[in-house]
Amino acid sequence: FQGLELQRTAENLYRKAKNQQREETELRARIERRETDAFFALERLEELDTLPALAELRQLRTWRKQHGLDPATVEKPANELPFKTFEDRGFTILVGRNAQNNDLLTQRYAHKDDLWLHAKDVSGSHVVIRHRAGHTIPEPVVEHAAQLAAWYSRRQHDSLCPVTVTPKKFVRKPKGALPGQVLVERERVVLVVPGNPFGGE
Repeated sequence: FQGLELQRTAENLYRKAKNQQREETELRARIERRETDAFFALERLEELDTLPALAELRQLRTWRKQHGLDPATVEKPANELPFKTFEDRGFTILVGRNAQNNDLLTQRYAHKDDLWLHAKDVSGSHVVIRHRAGHTIPEPVVEHAAQLAAWYSRRQHDSLCPVTVTPKKFVRKPKGALPGQVLVERERVVLVVPGNPFGGE
């Protein structure tokens, strides 16, 4: 009888161990599913964070209507744009105000042939020189825009600042990137003294 009892005890222990192993496997699977769900939820939240503010989108829509970019519109002053705006030799220079505004400028407003500038390797405003069909952007305009990019960046107080200059078509936003973050596929770099050549802060 003692041998039979030992066998039953061993079988019970084996069943318990198998049950525990099965429960552990199921628990691990549930945890992995939860982690996957949490990962995708975080991705969705990050994507929502990169969307421009609704008020800025409305401002942009209004500006597009005023400047004839939508049907049946009348042109109005450019200073109603949601960006800092400067005029230089007939070219319009636009400067983002913050990370979300940078996204709005670069991803929603700038055209592929516009010139895009940014202080190299530091956070700062995106700067765009609007392309004019049939016109080459003069180098002094590029230099002034580069000074603005340096001025509205963490290099504002440096004696010299390297600035990335590239057509907008070579700038893209990777999936899941934070507001204002982009990748530049091709660039040239200019060195400028940070400042606002048009005056003001």
